[in-house]
Amino acid sequence: MQTETITIYHNPRCSKSRGALEIINEYCEKHPEIQIQEIRYLENPPNKETLQTLFKQLDVPIQAMIRSGEKLFKELGYSKADLESYNESHWLALLAEHSKLIERPIIEFRNKA
Repeated sequence: MQTETITIYHNPRCSKSRGALEIINEYCEKHPEIQIQEIRYLENPPNKETLQTLFKQLDVPIQAMIRSGEKLFKELGYSKADLESYNESHWLALLAEHSKLIERPIIEFRNKA
């Protein structure tokens, strides 16, 4: 039996992220061939290339990955109106530099997120 991995980009301080991890744990208990890779993205931020892969797997606009309500977003001089003003490359670089702005959790499994 081949082992598969579910990856969760996780922030343990976030209730939604904790809830998602709990669901994944329950699923993996029933499917021992699947293991969990927990990436605490605030401590181990994904690079721009990883974020681009996740963005494509999510199949959503890059703006959906950005926590525009986060205090840091405003401190960096952005507003929600700016979300359409910059291109994908700009936002990927911003998320790679400021992982706190990544909308969470992101779960990756079987080449989908």
